[in-house]
Amino acid sequence: MHPECTLHCVSEHVWWFTPEARRDRPSLAVVTDGRESLLLDVGASPAHLAELMAALASNGVPKPSRAVLTHAHWDHVFGLDAFDGEVIAHRTTSAQLARMRTWDYTDAGLPGLVADGREIAFTAEYIPRELTDAQRRDLKLRAPDVVFDERIDLEVGALNVEAHHVGGDHAADSVAIYVPDDRMLFIGDCLCDDLWSPVRRYTRSRFLPLLAKLEAMEAGTIIEGHNDELLPRAQFLALAAVVRDTYATFDRLGPASLERVRADLITRHAAELVDDLLAPLAAGLDQS
Repeated sequence: MHPECTLHCVSEHVWWFTPEARRDRPSLAVVTDGRESLLLDVGASPAHLAELMAALASNGVPKPSRAVLTHAHWDHVFGLDAFDGEVIAHRTTSAQLARMRTWDYTDAGLPGLVADGREIAFTAEYIPRELTDAQRRDLKLRAPDVVFDERIDLEVGALNVEAHHVGGDHAADSVAIYVPDDRMLFIGDCLCDDLWSPVRRYTRSRFLPLLAKLEAMEAGTIIEGHNDELLPRAQFLALAAVVRDTYATFDRLGPASLERVRADLITRHAAELVDDLLAPLAAGLDQS
């Protein structure tokens, strides 16, 4: 376990600023060649972003002049107004930010956002821990400067950085950012389930294509939004194998008895991984 909100050099060109559970702060990362830097996500607030910038400065890492967003959930974008460089985002992320710009995130407005489904109770619990009511009243959420559709390639000095739209159940706009020279992949929250449905779930039609896209990038190491440990490729492949086998087992045995499906799966996979995935995979079967 890495200490929360601390900066670590995790490969030759990638620095990782670790997540924090109490305020639901996600991972941030920076790709640098030593002369220029690219920021991956802008954080949950100006304060979150400022902590990263201070850590970069104290480690001699150049200040990022550009940022790429992974998706439009608040904890990944509410630092936007404090970032003075170019912002790059998927077209769907940009459209969602335009909608969010009109929403009332103050103490008075948050209950209404939850009531009509624009936000969830989880969001309403954590946002006030990160930003005061006054800060939320002044929220601008600046528009991205560059918008892309399926993929954009960015140069950081001699480094190539690939931003791929991957989608998924957690956020349709999810983007994964790959640094081929380091085989490092920054994925935001795209491996998470759908928090907006009445029951947390994965759907086959979204989850399997997402896994295939991530697997094809051949990353050696993955940085997730809210995991305080790096995810090695072998662990990711084990997760993908459980997901595929779970769907195949449901097809073979039927969804009626989760215990029967579980008993079959744990003969081939780690029980802990099966138990983490089985319920949300089952919950989304009808929507797959």
